[in-house]
Amino acid sequence: MMRRSVEILPADGNMQYLLAVQLANSGDDEAAITHLRRAVQIMPRHAGARHTLAFVLARTGDTSGARAEWEETIRIAPGLADAYAGLAEIALHQREFSSAVRWAEKACELPRHARSDYLATLATAYDAAWMRRASAAPR
Repeated sequence: MMRRSVEILPADGNMQYLLAVQLANSGDDEAAITHLRRAVQIMPRHAGARHTLAFVLARTGDTSGARAEWEETIRIAPGLADAYAGLAEIALHQREFSSAVRWAEKACELPRHARSDYLATLATAYDAAWMRRASAAPR
């Protein structure tokens, strides 16, 4: 039904977004990315569409694309803690530990957003940054 709606109203960004969410939830990341890109093209300030696009891009291994989308999401909606947490996760995987700490701290600092998963990401980032410093210290 959602696909048919998008066929009838291809310029409706919300329909593109809703279909993309369905596709992403069903595991069809490639199709989800296509529809999310359309949604973002139609509605460039839709933080939810950008955040979802970043999440799916990260899940498929496109970390540079995900990073760019999460950075834009933050520019549009600076209170969206999930975007900061996403950037922290990417930074951790790329071994950019000081950046991971900064992004995870920001996610935790936002009102009503000190969720346990953000705190776990922050703890992992602190631990990794500390281990890097300890291994670099002269003996």
